[in-house]
Parts: sequence; C-alpha cells; structure tokens
Amino acid sequence: MSEPIKSVEEFIAWTKQLEGILLVYRGMTNAAWEVESSAHLRIKESQGTPPPPPVFQNYMKQLLNSAGLRGFRERQGKSHSDLELLAELQHNGAATCLIDFTTNALIALWFACREKPQEAGKVVAMATDSSERFAIVGYQDLGKAIEEFLDKGKLWKWEPSHLSNRIVAQQSVFVFGEGKIGERHYKAIKVNGSSKEKIREELKERFGIAEQYLFSDFTGFALSNAYDRPYSDYTAEDYFYLGVTFHQQGDYKRAIDSYDQSIALDPQNVGPYYNRGIAKHVLGDYQGAIADFDKALALDPQNVGPYYNRGIAKHVLGDYQGAIADFDKALALDPQYVEAYHNRGIAKHVLGDHRSAIADFDKALELNPQYVEAYYNRGRAKRNLGDPQGAIADYDQALAFNPQLAKAYNSRGRAKHILGDYLGAIADYDRAIECNPQYVEAYNNRGSAKNELGDHQGAVADYDRAVECNPQYAEVYTNRGAAKRASGDYPGAIADCNQALALDPQDFGAYTNRGNAKNELGDPQGAIADYNKAIELNPQDAIAYYNRGIAKHDLGDVVGAKEDFAKAFAINPSLKKD
Repeated sequence: MSEPIKSVEEFIAWTKQLEGILLVYRGMTNAAWEVESSAHLRIKESQGTPPPPPVFQNYMKQLLNSAGLRGFRERQGKSHSDLELLAELQHNGAATCLIDFTTNALIALWFACREKPQEAGKVVAMATDSSERFAIVGYQDLGKAIEEFLDKGKLWKWEPSHLSNRIVAQQSVFVFGEGKIGERHYKAIKVNGSSKEKIREELKERFGIAEQYLFSDFTGFALSNAYDRPYSDYTAEDYFYLGVTFHQQGDYKRAIDSYDQSIALDPQNVGPYYNRGIAKHVLGDYQGAIADFDKALALDPQNVGPYYNRGIAKHVLGDYQGAIADFDKALALDPQYVEAYHNRGIAKHVLGDHRSAIADFDKALELNPQYVEAYYNRGRAKRNLGDPQGAIADYDQALAFNPQLAKAYNSRGRAKHILGDYLGAIADYDRAIECNPQYVEAYNNRGSAKNELGDHQGAVADYDRAVECNPQYAEVYTNRGAAKRASGDYPGAIADCNQALALDPQDFGAYTNRGNAKNELGDPQGAIADYNKAIELNPQDAIAYYNRGIAKHDLGDVVGAKEDFAKAFAINPSLKKD
C-alpha cells in the first residue's frame, strides 16, 4: 500500500492509475480493518476464529428465519426475497453477508474520513469486470435463496437502487458470496488520519458530498434533527439537499422549487443546476434541462455528467448531431463511460451510421459484457446493415441475460422474417406477446408472418388484436387491408386502407394496397390513381409500378404498361421471376 494521501487531489490522482473496469470502492475509517462482511466479523468476534463456510451459511439462514418469524419479511406491502430482506436488515444495522461498496470513489473517500481522526483510514478499489470472479445479480436472481450465492467460488455484485433513498444517494453496490475478500482481489490507499476533517470539508465544498446528502432517508433525517444538533435557517446547501430528497422520492416539482431556492442563494454552485436539469428532463422540459446543463458546464467545464445528460435531452428533441457532440465530450473526459458509448451508438443508428453505431456498442460491451441494451441495439444496427444472422446472435445474447425482454423477441422475429423463417419468427412473436400482452408491434409482425404463410384469417385476427391495443396505429390497418384482399374481402381491404390514410396520408403502402383491391373489384382507373399517389410518395415502390402496369394493360394501354413493367423490373429484378 502506498503512502497515505492527504488531499482529494492526491486521491483522484490515485484513482486514475487504477487498472480494470467496472470499479467499485469501499471506504473504511481504520486502515487495519479487513474487507469482510459484518456477519463474518460478528461470528469471528464471538467465536474467536474466522467461520468456515458451513457456519457462515448457517448463520445467514438463522438470521433470515428469525426475521421471517417476526413478520419482517413483509415490508411496504410486499413480501421480500432473501436478498431484499438482507438489504433492509443491513440498512438498519444487522450483521449480514452483504459488503457495502459504492460506484463513486469520492463517496468511498468520505466514508474513509467519517470518523477516527487519530487513525489512518483506507479506500479499497476493486475491478468487477472478470466474469470468472464476478457475477451480476439480475432481476431473475432476486428470488433465489441466499445459500445459492454463498461460497460458490464467485463474488456477486448487486445494485438494489429501488430499496431506499440512502442506497440511491450513496450509489451503493452490495458485494457478497464470501465472508471475506482477500487482498489480492483489490487495490487500497491509506488516508492520513489528521487529514480526514480537511478532506471531508473539501468533499462537501467541491462535490456536495456530506452527511445530510448521504443519509437522506428517514433515519438519517431524524438523526440530523436531534436535540444536540445545531439549528440555523436554511442555507443554499440545505435547499440543495432538500431538493435531492424530493428528487429521490419522485417529487420533481418540489425538487425544482428547492433547487431554485438554492440557486437564488448561491448562483455559483454547480450541483443545483445539474440536478434541476435532470428533474426538468424527467418532467419533459427538455429545453429547460439543456439550459440548466449549459449553466452547470459554464461553471465547471470538466464535469462529465452535464455533457452526458445534455446529450440525452438533445437526442429526445431530435438533435442527434448535437447529442453525439455531447457524448464525445463526455467520453473525452471519461473514456470508461459505458452509457455514453451506448447512447452515442443509438444516435448514430438513428442517423443511419450503422457501422459507427456498432463500433460504439462494441466498446460499451467491452466495458460491460452484460449490458443487455447494448446487445439489443447492436442487433438492430446489424439488421439494418443487412446482417440478420448477426442481429439474431445479439438478440440471443440479450435474451440470455434477460429472458423477459419482449422487444428482443420481437426484433429477433423480424430478423428471422427477413431470412424467410416465418415459423421461427411467429414463435418469437408469441414469446414477445407472452411477456407483454399489449405489444402492438408483435401482433402486427406476427400477422405479417402468418400472411406470408397463407394464413390470412390468422393474420387478420392478429391485426384485429393490434387495433384493439392501439386504434391509432396506421400500419396495422394497411397490413390488415392486404390480408383481407388476399382472402378475397376487397371492400374490407379498401375500408382498412381508407382508415390507414386518414391516420397517415403519407402511407404509400396503403395507396398500393387500396389500388390492388380496386383493381380486383374491376376499377382499374381508381387503382391507377392510387398507384400514382403511391409512386409520388415512394418512387422506389416496384410493386406499385408493376400493378399499375397490369391496370394499364387491362385498359388497353400496352405502351404505358410496358413502361411501368420496365421501371418495376429495374427497381426489383426479382419481380421478373414472379
């Protein structure tokens, strides 16, 4: 372990030298302490020796059983799993197998300096990217019994952000699986004991990291208002922390009011502008959010967060180039920012730069191999590049991590559809609908696959269900019209195309389908008028040219028919085979 640090700057310099990715940190007020769970420590202190795995596991079972018998498993109207109950117990002071870490190095430094000024503290940093050493607790793991996690040769990382305000504020991560983590698995830096108070003050002034922020839950609030705590009028800092508390509770309007008060008292503090921008974004005020992020960056141009969140707001407003520019700046400041790579990839994908988007998704997955959304979005980009097989491989990977991701089943179904595997596509649409019975696109896509297989009635039934879920979805009416025409219901096909065009007058497919139905009903002139409109909206609509040629031929316009057939074959040579 290197020489003890005496300032925040020395600590930041140390963090920049760390190797590995997905780092988590733990601050300890005594540098001599081991990195062990409170349960491990409790048993060791009681029995005088470190507990072997069977004793450790038995302790955890007894703790959970005792809590359950006292009715503590029922919390806030729901029955908690072993992990959720352990998090509640840990939060309230019980000795459990969970070891507290944080994803924020500066918060870990604050905890290392929290007390014991006569003793050196330390901060532990541990990389969690090794799949051999670490596993992520996903939603599918929450219901497992605790013994399924303990002493299996792995450490588990869990971010239970939904459990309490304190967990959110402290950016907490629980690491567990072994009672004690050996020194070979982490790096550590000592903190000079006499420098602790100075470092805490610096963390408070520069970064807003202080007790009232980190302990913003009910218990922390009560203790901060005890009889022996001094009272004074609210300062800018007080209003800021009040805003943070409202923010964490989802009361964004009150949060904004509190940030306003903080800014009025101290217009040079970055934190209230940044947080107010995030609250405005949640409420849909994207322009207001951008204005606040602009102000935050004017005060602190090296702050990564405002660049990233301003990029998100610009993306929502359709300014994809502006979003990419902000993500670029965020990544220049923090090349390990996984979400910035991912969201930059999404913006590039929207702009049609699929290859560059894939490169960004690749980088995000290099940094976090379990990033489900990155697999999903890389699959979409590959499909748009004409690589449906590669897309399917990515959707497979996303579903391996999250078997309930409905949109991945739907997108995998579309990729199989492109490959002509209509039965496989239908099976995926079935799964998507099982996960989300209101999934309009899945019903629509399943209808299209059934239509390809000649099951026109089954297709119409799926389109009917899609219309029930969303009567304003123009594409469904267009597709249902095509299925009705294929089954001989020409008036029904025309009615559906009329409805589609009422919702979306630019739907060239609806004009083509309505023209087809009119032609079947012996109205070639009406059909030609619809084909003309379809071609006006989409000059590459080979089917519209081809069918207009048929209608012209039926009217005796052989020359016009030949011209249309020639245009259709030039756009889509495969039509000659048909």
